Amino acid sequence: MGTLQAGCDIVAHLKYCRVSKISKAKFKRYRPVTQSNSFVYSLDIHGINNDNIVCVGKEVEAQLGYDYLIAVVNRRTKLVDYIPVKFVKFANIFSRDPNIVLGLKPPPKVSYDVDIGSNESWAEKRRALTSEFGSAKKLKMQESALRRQIKDVCKFIVSLQFVPQETLKTMMDNSGLFSPITGEEGNVKAKAISMLATPESSVLPKANNEAAGPNDVYSFNLFFSEIEVNALKETSSQFWRVSSLLPDLLKKTTPSSDNAVFLLLLAAMCSCYKLIGKRSKNQISEAEWFSFSYPVQIMDKIKELFFSSGFQKNGKRRSSVSVNSIEKDKLLSHIICLSLLLYDHMQFPISPWAKELKCAEGRISKLAEALGCKVEKLSPSESVRLETINVARLVGPPMKSPKKKFTSRRGGR
Repeated sequence: MGTLQAGCDIVAHLKYCRVSKISKAKFKRYRPVTQSNSFVYSLDIHGINNDNIVCVGKEVEAQLGYDYLIAVVNRRTKLVDYIPVKFVKFANIFSRDPNIVLGLKPPPKVSYDVDIGSNESWAEKRRALTSEFGSAKKLKMQESALRRQIKDVCKFIVSLQFVPQETLKTMMDNSGLFSPITGEEGNVKAKAISMLATPESSVLPKANNEAAGPNDVYSFNLFFSEIEVNALKETSSQFWRVSSLLPDLLKKTTPSSDNAVFLLLLAAMCSCYKLIGKRSKNQISEAEWFSFSYPVQIMDKIKELFFSSGFQKNGKRRSSVSVNSIEKDKLLSHIICLSLLLYDHMQFPISPWAKELKCAEGRISKLAEALGCKVEKLSPSESVRLETINVARLVGPPMKSPKKKFTSRRGGR
């Protein structure tokens, strides 16, 4: 029993808890913002330091038909005094903002526009469990789904490099989609085809096919020139002083001023991919783009490399840039390429990067093989040391797909 002021006695009923040192317990009374006729009580228990757990008490209302009092019996005179009291029930409540529970702050309005669904995260967890413990049939179905998403698109784009130029010209002439351009003298001019002039993939970064070793296959010039690196050295060094966005996966890289620029670019690319990596995400709004805390030069470079179409306004909607599956794969392949350049020994741990980017390991493995890597499973000791099961090592330039030989069946029925 406690007394807040003269003529106002209360009885505290502690539900599911017990106070060991009642003399050190402190009772407080608050007047809620939304209700001016009632009070809310709190109990500070000595020895419990948890900001998210609040012992909140509410008075039992008199409208329920109960009146509470305490009988004080004098053992010497046998006289009994009845004292009216207020009965307050206390309970421990978890809340991230105790002021809302105590009524000192109005509760936030419910926003029905926020998407709090977890279907995509549960799908990723289900695929991860299937890859670890699934049956042969389930694994085959999952691999087929991954091939339909990634492998077919990548193979179609890469296969255009190895089709003879005469065949492509014949296909384009016979299709009727390209009308010839006639000059003033009536001569038909051949239309310049950039794909035939420079046969290369629109998803994978440009590789040096004549490289003698893995270190010469890709270069940092794919992302920044030397002039741009020198201009961004001071900006990147200042950014890393005030930000902790350096990925834990690259803490073992050799520190240098040049690496700071490319690490900053890699961190920005990872943030962009985590935003558009979901299958349902097909555009980036202008507000989402400017919400990134990276320097303007870095974001302009990412827009130049991967989102060249720019922001466009469609009707009443806000301006946004559309993103398709090819641009997503292009961004992911360049993330893998830049990570290979920054890592020592040209090796790329697949498992932690798949967890960081929220991407399937099979998707990263396919793109790594297309870049010229060899995906290997590590031994248990190496897996513990490198914190990954599979690792991709760059062994050389991307291999050209061999021509398939078709043989006719011989013999009758």
